[in-house]
Amino acid sequence: MSCRLLTLCQYETNKLVRINSVRLGSLKWTLNVVILMFICIMMLWNKQYQELDPVVSSVTAKLKGVALTQVPGLGDVVWDVVDYSGPAQEKNSFFVVTNVIITKNQKQGKCAEVPREDKVCQTDKDCSKGAWDQHSHGVQTGACVKFDVRRKTCEVSAWCPVETRSNPPRPALLAAAAENFTVLIKNNIRFPAFNYVRFTNPVPGSPTPYLPAIHPVCSSTSH
Repeated sequence: MSCRLLTLCQYETNKLVRINSVRLGSLKWTLNVVILMFICIMMLWNKQYQELDPVVSSVTAKLKGVALTQVPGLGDVVWDVVDYSGPAQEKNSFFVVTNVIITKNQKQGKCAEVPREDKVCQTDKDCSKGAWDQHSHGVQTGACVKFDVRRKTCEVSAWCPVETRSNPPRPALLAAAAENFTVLIKNNIRFPAFNYVRFTNPVPGSPTPYLPAIHPVCSSTSH
């Protein structure tokens, strides 16, 4: 028992041995100088601690949904993503059709242009073949044809009959249905030099995966 108590009272410490050697001392300080020079070169000269890489990112928006509307003269019309989405009108945006002007039975051909001050003609000489402008429905053929019993206009190659209505329907055909469309926004950020990639981020505190838990349609686009 007395031996065990003495063992508990023991104290251990490392023994330091100092060796006077020019060769070992020179090696020690040489290694210290090399390490210090390497740190100085990397930090002050090459600035590796400040390495930069330009971000490569993209944001895409996709619309989903189907609408059924009652159009006068046509009856029930089904609208899908091809019908109610179009090219963006400005940067970082997407476009949703909420109202349309419908001209029935259109097909490519030749027909009279909509009468305007600069489009009313009397003879073929008043029309220029191949001419068009931002307000034209097509390209002029060079012929002056009847638009109605009183007026003549230049004939154009276009979708005929040309659109003559200028006021859209009221109420808007797709305004109510557009509220139920789904907008999928996908974000992709990448730093190539660091091999760092991040896709659409889930909302903090949301179930995992986030999008399928909110709506099953989103399951194919979640990350």
